[in-house]
Amino acid sequence: TLLHLLGGVDRPTDGVVMIHGENIYEYQDRELSKFRRQRVGFVFQSYNLVPKLTVEENIWMPFMLQGKKYVKEKLKEERERVSCLADMMGISDKMKSLPSELSGGQMQRAAILRALINRAKLLLCDEPTGNLDFESGEEVMRILQQVRQEEKCSVVVVTHDQLVADSADRIIQIQSGRIKCK
Repeated sequence: TLLHLLGGVDRPTDGVVMIHGENIYEYQDRELSKFRRQRVGFVFQSYNLVPKLTVEENIWMPFMLQGKKYVKEKLKEERERVSCLADMMGISDKMKSLPSELSGGQMQRAAILRALINRAKLLLCDEPTGNLDFESGEEVMRILQQVRQEEKCSVVVVTHDQLVADSADRIIQIQSGRIKCK
C-alpha cells in the first residue's frame, strides 16, 4: 500500500502524498500517469521481466513508451548512460540474454536498470532482496546505494529483512498502520 500511494497507483482515502514538494493526488489521471512514467521507477520482488524479451529489450521498454519524439531526441545520450549503468551493475554481458538465462541477482539488477531508464527521481523497491541469496542481496543493496548517489534519486525500500533495513540512511517503520521514525 505504501509503495502504491507513493507511486501514484492508489489514491489515499485521507491526507496528502507529497513528492518533491507536490501533492501528486491533485494531478488529473493523465498527469498522474505522466508522473509515474517520467519520475517513478518500480523495482519488484519478483522482477517482472517479460520472459520473451531480452534483458536489453526489458530495460528499454519504459523508455520506448515515452513516445517517438522523446525517443528520437534522447536515444543517443541514453544508450551511453545505459551502457555505463549495465557495467556498474555487472550485467553488460547479459544484455542479449533472456531472463530465464539469468540468476536471481542478475534479474534484479536488470529490473533496477529498467526502473532507472527514464531517470526516475523516486525509486520504489518492494522487497528487492526477498528472492535472493545473502550475497546477491548484499550486492543489490550496494548497487541501490550507488545508484542513489550517482543518479541523485530517492530510494524507498520496503523490507522485512533487518539487515536490509540497517543499510538505509533512514528507517521508517509501519506497525499496525502507524508510522514510526527511528
